[in-house]
Amino acid sequence: MSYEQVFFLFPLVAGIAFSNVTATAAEEPLIFISAFAPGEKGAIHAYKMNPQTGELKLVERTPDVEHPFFLAVSPDNKFLYSIHAPGKFSGKDNEFVSAFALEGRTGKLKLLNRQSSQGTASCYLDIDKSGKSVVVANYTTGSVACLPVKADGSLGEAETFIQHTGSSVNPQRQKEPHAHCSVISPDQKFVFAADLGLDKILAYRLNPETAELTPAAQPFVRTIPGAGPRHLTFHPDGKQMYVINELKNSITEFDYNPESGMLIEGQ
Repeated sequence: MSYEQVFFLFPLVAGIAFSNVTATAAEEPLIFISAFAPGEKGAIHAYKMNPQTGELKLVERTPDVEHPFFLAVSPDNKFLYSIHAPGKFSGKDNEFVSAFALEGRTGKLKLLNRQSSQGTASCYLDIDKSGKSVVVANYTTGSVACLPVKADGSLGEAETFIQHTGSSVNPQRQKEPHAHCSVISPDQKFVFAADLGLDKILAYRLNPETAELTPAAQPFVRTIPGAGPRHLTFHPDGKQMYVINELKNSITEFDYNPESGMLIEGQ
């Protein structure tokens, strides 16, 4: 089975976007697609898109990135970070987060370094707006890690590692923790991790300067038993969070307090 993830750069386009740079009308958006596969089939592809026709033109392919999964692009558009799982994805060995330098708008990526994700089935990346911290969620081992970004864009070893514990009501899917995403709040104060195995959204206060995570005053909120929260996103106004629940095929809305990090279920 293969998965693909799309990221848009230069300028902000419909989809998952990480660019604050506005291109001129003559410039075509640069799009990165991760091809989740082993061996030589695993790669990150760079395309340019014709905004009038939607046509995609392959401009570069970066191989030797087995099982690239989620991607995160630095706010200044100079670096790209990718899940990297050499050999077997979700095997016995910890996976990696790879750091690449972007060579302008050519689509070329230069590998800077790789650091351990501190877990397996690493399945989500996010980077703070200062570009100094990358957070990663590990599904199979049920953990979250935060890695510092150096001045040259390369990654340091994880400064914070948090192992989730517990279980929930579904005997097939919730015998143990399964951290499915780790999302930084719009105000950059907190990291929220949706754990499918626990039916919880766990909250951590973020210090981007040091890549440190500490439990928030409200350390978690629960979804309904058996919901299986998978991914979450914030409303553009930063006041609401929406969580998609994989096992119950539902969405939960929480009201978010940016001062305390508190979440209150609204719907």
